[in-house]
Amino acid sequence: NNIITFTFRESHRNIYLSEVADVANLTVEAFCRYFKQHTQKTYTSFLNEVRVSHACRLLIGKDLTVRDVCDQTGFSNLANFNRIFKSITGMQPSKYAQ
Repeated sequence: NNIITFTFRESHRNIYLSEVADVANLTVEAFCRYFKQHTQKTYTSFLNEVRVSHACRLLIGKDLTVRDVCDQTGFSNLANFNRIFKSITGMQPSKYAQ
């Protein structure tokens, strides 16, 4: 529960595995095993899903550019944002917003 809360609260910025592991009071390796065992996905995959979900809400609900949404949702660059967004939703962010 602490991990999920931390992720939703901090997903707008760069999150290191060591930070999340500290929240869970585990080593990075133990955290990665624990998270994968309980969710069937890596922490990075989960974090990307949280970020894309937030991006979808921003694209629909506000008059923001794709670049603004990328910056507000914690992605490191626009190309990475576009690639991950499309892999999760099946469409480009610019098309989703229309």
